[in-house]
Amino acid sequence: MTRNSWFHYLILFLGILCISWSAIFVKLADVSGLSSAFYRMFIGFLGVLPIWLLRRKPVTDKKSVLF
Repeated sequence: MTRNSWFHYLILFLGILCISWSAIFVKLADVSGLSSAFYRMFIGFLGVLPIWLLRRKPVTDKKSVLF
């Protein structure tokens, strides 16, 4: 395998590890499901926002935006 392949497998493993431990951390924090869902979405939004701002493309066909 190439070095690049190992990097992708490492990132995949870290993602699986984070997802599997998230339920345990929610139980330990003793917060409601609604609060947990809000913060998960908000923190994820903050992580995706800079990428979206840097890579967004202008909309050329206005009709395809709605449908």
